[in-house]
Amino acid sequence: TKNIAGYNCDGYRSQNEQQIVEVWVTRDADFGMQNMFQANANAKQLKGKLPEEYPSGMMMKMTMEDLKNGDKVFMEVTDIQKNANVRYAMADYPAMNLGKK
Repeated sequence: TKNIAGYNCDGYRSQNEQQIVEVWVTRDADFGMQNMFQANANAKQLKGKLPEEYPSGMMMKMTMEDLKNGDKVFMEVTDIQKNANVRYAMADYPAMNLGKK
């Protein structure tokens, strides 16, 4: 566990021969979504359903390393403004494949 942006988070790590992925998730606050990872449930590999062991909550930090080419991805929440009036059209952004091709 660790504190990120003032929220207690639990860490999860996944590793295979292709990549290492670490995510930090908080359940401290209601961010208006039951499960941040549900957004990726429509990926072909998941067939519309997330595995039971997927963490629920708000992802606060993610690191991913491609073990084949050394590429690294890093994301960390630095500020949360719960009352901000911001809207995003998800169709404007490409889906993350998290190393799947």
